[in-house]
Amino acid sequence: PSRNHESALDGDRVAVRIESRPRGRSPVGRVVKVLERSHLTIIGTFHANRTFGFVKPLSRQISRDIRVPQSKDANAAEGDVVVVRITQFGDRRLNATGEVERVLGSMDDRGVDVLAILHGHGLPAEFPAEIEDAVREAEAKAHEPGTRTDRRDLHVSPIDPSAQHEAVRLG
Repeated sequence: PSRNHESALDGDRVAVRIESRPRGRSPVGRVVKVLERSHLTIIGTFHANRTFGFVKPLSRQISRDIRVPQSKDANAAEGDVVVVRITQFGDRRLNATGEVERVLGSMDDRGVDVLAILHGHGLPAEFPAEIEDAVREAEAKAHEPGTRTDRRDLHVSPIDPSAQHEAVRLG
């Protein structure tokens, strides 16, 4: 049951004490210690309150909201998708506390859904410079015929549609 999770989140490595072994069912245990955290940042939707804000995680595996003090909300607006860094993991009674690290924008804004997925999986939002350079070179070469003869001006039609390498010139 979730009351036995303490402050553990989905994917954390934990030490568990077996509490009971119901006949014909899986053992029931309680988290006694979190050994390794899998989530230091969470992607979610920011909601404001009079005294504090909270982030509702986009991931269904994380069921509890993260509290955000007003001084740590990075001026996020109601409904903004944010990256929140967890500063205190809480326990079974208290939710985790965090600070908004980055405001991605409204989920209706173009590209915010993609940014949320990238941040949620720890993927970079931009390619390294050497990859960008390689793409520019490839694009430049794609428009040059190179050593081949450019025959795009000829009208050709396949003789047999299943034989892709055979064609006849029309005109």
